[in-house]
Amino acid sequence: MPKLTKEKGSKEPSKHMEYSLEELDRDLINFQNLCNDLKIDKSNQLEIMKPLTSKIPKTHTFYCLVLLSVLICLSIILLGQDSISWHLTAIVRIAMIKMLPYLDWRYLEYEQCLIPKQHQNYNIQQEIFQCSLCESFKDFEDFLIIDKEINPDVIEELMAVHKPIILAGEIDHWIKESPEQFIEQLINHQQFSKSFPCNLKSNIYDTIRDDVDFETLIKKRQIHDGSFFMHFRNCRKDAVRIFRNYTHRPWFLPENVAPVTFNWLIWNKNYQVMNYKQLELFEKCSVIGQMFGKTRLRLLPKGNCHSTCLTLEGVLPARFMMVLTNLWDVEYLPEGISDNMAAILEIR
Repeated sequence: MPKLTKEKGSKEPSKHMEYSLEELDRDLINFQNLCNDLKIDKSNQLEIMKPLTSKIPKTHTFYCLVLLSVLICLSIILLGQDSISWHLTAIVRIAMIKMLPYLDWRYLEYEQCLIPKQHQNYNIQQEIFQCSLCESFKDFEDFLIIDKEINPDVIEELMAVHKPIILAGEIDHWIKESPEQFIEQLINHQQFSKSFPCNLKSNIYDTIRDDVDFETLIKKRQIHDGSFFMHFRNCRKDAVRIFRNYTHRPWFLPENVAPVTFNWLIWNKNYQVMNYKQLELFEKCSVIGQMFGKTRLRLLPKGNCHSTCLTLEGVLPARFMMVLTNLWDVEYLPEGISDNMAAILEIR
């Protein structure tokens, strides 16, 4: 058999190129065992291995964690000081206001999740209603039920078929002597008076320019007492809770309709216009209670029932209450020269 010879120019693979990590690991373990057998202490072992360990890049993870911990502790201590906390809060608020022309972050304040769902399509998620349930509704008088018929079972049955319900005298415990007295009891709570209402619409404040707290809004109302309108939604938890103390959940609602998640105030005086004001109601059930004066309401069927069912209009008098489901969009018209006030409870 002919003897194999290496071609000219070819190189025999060197040993160090064939040296694997497993072999390196084994040799290091053997070396450590040898050092232990020879009773070489740890410091001398590290000194012997210095030519190798010096080539390993050092990480500063431990020092970074210590520095981060110190910064967090300092931040907690500084924020605990009222003056420093107040100034930092003011600076952050100013920065967020300056950011508004470039990024409108206000809608995120009441979001439960700041990360949007993928492939979110509101047209696809739009609720489909059975329009035969509302196609025969023609007048508000069809929705009035008498006292002896009022009980949670009847209300639940009517709500199941999306029929609006009008009841008399079920909000007497809401009503004070005047609208001003109702407002005064709210302002007495600092958490409410300093809260910023959502969905505010009014002729006495430019809501596009800036937000306004409830106390400032009422002060401006006193300047425009001759003619004004306002409506807003309480969306902060403290404000919702305080308002709920004076507008208790009606007793006749079924147990599965709870709790009150948002509440609204509608107030107008001597405000005569032709344009209806839209209310953006979100929850599956809404209760409208007319405390003073009266309000002309317009109920518009939603979604796929918009062209099948009629738009309904009627007046809700003082001390009357209307219960609605989420089949209906609601608009209202400030009613004439009287002093009118209504409250709305949105119930999940």
